[in-house]
Amino acid sequence: MNLGELIYERLPSWLVERIITIGDAVEDKGWRVFVVGGFVRDLLLGRRNFELDVMVEGEGIYLAKVLSRLFGAKMISHEQFMTAVLYMPDGTRIDIATCRKERYKHPAALPEVEPATAEEDLYRRDFSINAMAIDISKERFGELLDVCGGLPDLESGLIRVLHERSFIDDPTRVFRAVRFEKRFSFSIESNTMRLLKEAIECGMLSLLTPDRIKHEWIRICSEENPQPHILRMEELDMLRWIDSSLSFRSQEQRLALSSIVSVEERLAGSNVSYERWLLYLMPLLDGATNEDIERLCRRYSISSRHLQAFLQLSLLDDVLERTRAKLSPSSLKRLLDRFNTEALIYALAKAISFGESHEMAKEQLLAYLEKYRHERPDISGSDIIGAGIPAGPWIGTALDEALKVKLDEGADRQRQLEVALKTARKALAMMEHGSQRRDTCSWEG
Repeated sequence: MNLGELIYERLPSWLVERIITIGDAVEDKGWRVFVVGGFVRDLLLGRRNFELDVMVEGEGIYLAKVLSRLFGAKMISHEQFMTAVLYMPDGTRIDIATCRKERYKHPAALPEVEPATAEEDLYRRDFSINAMAIDISKERFGELLDVCGGLPDLESGLIRVLHERSFIDDPTRVFRAVRFEKRFSFSIESNTMRLLKEAIECGMLSLLTPDRIKHEWIRICSEENPQPHILRMEELDMLRWIDSSLSFRSQEQRLALSSIVSVEERLAGSNVSYERWLLYLMPLLDGATNEDIERLCRRYSISSRHLQAFLQLSLLDDVLERTRAKLSPSSLKRLLDRFNTEALIYALAKAISFGESHEMAKEQLLAYLEKYRHERPDISGSDIIGAGIPAGPWIGTALDEALKVKLDEGADRQRQLEVALKTARKALAMMEHGSQRRDTCSWEG
């Protein structure tokens, strides 16, 4: 089967030209060059994917060096695995590899590789739908190489491994099976499901390093909607192998998970930034002990800032209760400023899942995230000092009062400065009065 016409029909012209350039770059060597893997799969599915995965029956790093000069791209090579990555000026990337075979010394080990044919390279891959290649050499441009039956599986919507030890050799494939099943609304083929469940039951996931598990979790949370992936992981009993503290402790957490996506849609286009992998852990840690949370964070080298966000989970019920009543903007900001963004987004998801009883909490959490979180007074400490107030702790108090009248009364800059100066002068007078009283007591003593 030749997919040359499909390449021209479905890809933008600049990407077609890039593919042709890659195929022609080592024509004098006589090497077969292919685009392969997810790029081919997505081309056949009609899904947007502009990042190329290239394999060559020759020297992958040599090809990468040639293309780096041609494209003006930054190259990072990995000699041990005979691979290289090109970071293109337009922000896309090209992965380049020598066609290779793999050997695993033990389950979950990183593979040892050696050069091989293109056909042998395809047999080492995770699933049949990712084991198709298109020849982009000049003489054979567009020819599909499908030795693993990837095309019929793609047409049938099946996720199928290529050999019995697939999940044992590389248990991260368990995560990838779930990811592809849910991303494409495919089904995991029956024998593959048997092997997957056996790998989970035998504890294969426990052999993975924390870094590899964390990487797979981040990739799952990068999917358009991580919820079905997470629910599928729970169904397959995968969560406890990531950490024993991860579970849905009540229906409340499940409902909150289902609401996170709607919160994200609402916040899209706003200036609210957050980390999805952290946010989607929140329902699974809601109700966990601080000890369990701290242990998980140590295991996965999670930063102290992220640890703080998880520890704030125990405070969110109080936040939701207090925001059910209407608060002034300054009171709302004072209440919520100490919380991490991810914790507040999760609180908002919980408010949505609770329905009408928490409508006011939902409105106020949204207002804070979209409007009040980054509000500052229109004056600075320099403005107050410039008006004759000496530097000291009263400057911060004065700025707080300036922000309060800005948020609650819509005060302009002049009014904010007046309030700040009045506050600072009052604080100074109280300090001087207190100093005088101490001096009098000292004299009398």
